[in-house]
Amino acid sequence: ASGAIGSWGASVHSVRGGQIALAAGADMIQVSFSCLQQENAALLAQCGVLRKGVLVQSALCQGWLTDVGVAAARLLLAAGPRRVPRHAPTAYPSIDFQAMLRAIVRLDSIAARLRCTISALALRYVVHAPGCTSALVQARTAAQLRQIMGSLGDLAPLPADVVAEIARIGGGTAADGRLVHGGSRLWHWGAPPPRWCIDALVRSCAVPLPRLLE
Repeated sequence: ASGAIGSWGASVHSVRGGQIALAAGADMIQVSFSCLQQENAALLAQCGVLRKGVLVQSALCQGWLTDVGVAAARLLLAAGPRRVPRHAPTAYPSIDFQAMLRAIVRLDSIAARLRCTISALALRYVVHAPGCTSALVQARTAAQLRQIMGSLGDLAPLPADVVAEIARIGGGTAADGRLVHGGSRLWHWGAPPPRWCIDALVRSCAVPLPRLLE
């Protein structure tokens, strides 16, 4: 009220949380949204209508939507269901871990079809989502930043049929056949990242890693 603060925003974790922040006067929100976590799509669209800013976080799902994540997904799927849990606990409701791994492989095949990396595919999907202002990508080192930037190439919008295909992977279908964003709950913040999963598998696996990769 005094004018000391020009504008403010809030980091939220759900559509409801975002709506509360917007109702309180937030000018921008930060929220998770990705190929694997689409349940906040309605919140992004609402912000677009209200001309509010949206900083999308976790666009690469803590590394799962990178080349390392794809390698981890293929390795874990090759290890078989006996060594990979069906459900993974997170800070939020548990996710279908094996379904997430299969979705990552499907997304990688789409990226290969478009001749781009899975990271570029994921960011192209996010930054052109209705309501998205910008996307946050984590890099722990300068080398990681160079790798991310070098892999992006063209961040042009994806073809409409590809957008629909990705939405179906991370979404669900209503009784009348309409697409429901986020119906599958494939990923949530707090799920184990790919490198942790690889290390855990190597520690627990009696089969030597080279043989497992074969």
